[in-house]
Amino acid sequence: MFSIMFVLVMLSLLNFVFAASNSANVVNDITDLLDNGVAVIEPIAKQVLGETSGIGDYGSGEMLFAKILFFIIILSIIWVALERIDFFGDNLYILWILSISVAILATRFISTSLVPTILLPYQTLGIAIAAGLPFVIWFILIEVGMQNSGKTMRKIAWIFFAVIFIGLWIARYEELGNGRWIYLATAIVALLMLWMDGTIQTILKKMKVDRARASKNGELIAISLEKIQDAENHLSNNRMSRSDADKIIAREKKNIARWSKA
Repeated sequence: MFSIMFVLVMLSLLNFVFAASNSANVVNDITDLLDNGVAVIEPIAKQVLGETSGIGDYGSGEMLFAKILFFIIILSIIWVALERIDFFGDNLYILWILSISVAILATRFISTSLVPTILLPYQTLGIAIAAGLPFVIWFILIEVGMQNSGKTMRKIAWIFFAVIFIGLWIARYEELGNGRWIYLATAIVALLMLWMDGTIQTILKKMKVDRARASKNGELIAISLEKIQDAENHLSNNRMSRSDADKIIAREKKNIARWSKA
């Protein structure tokens, strides 16, 4: 047993040493492969998607990559829209030809100077998600996870979060460019949470009560439906009179209506 383990460990170490010694070669091979792939695709893509010369901070390779992504986005949207129309949905070849043609026309004649302008909202979206996701996670941790920790602890946590984002806004002011305001806005919203903590906790408690009430009402509705089913079964088997069955069914339907509105 120990000899087998020793062999396995030695093989693992040899594999690690071999991988470490050849890692530079592997990276170079991957880089060469990607460069060769781009060299093959670039002339074809330029003929189909139009001019991709560099502008400003964007090189020709980045412009080509952006146009390819625009093409994929437009193609997907056009395909989904046309696929909902019966005529195009039943003719797959026509659907693909039309979708690809419209996507090429929409992408090929986008001026190179407009590409940075088109990219700006996506840059802002990326920054907003980068800043917003930590806020959402922190909100769940503080307002939901620390419901029983007291208002003071939650306020301290929000102040800590706001200070961090203000520090990021100051430290990365030049790097963030047009999206720098998102970090400051996130910090301001975090400070607003100090004032809104009581309102948020009230809303969360009400939601908890509503969920419990909905669950209870669902159980009551299920019981009423069972009673209606039992009354109909007894009526069909002549074990209950029509008038008695109608009374039970009418009563339970009223209960269902009342509990559905609650």
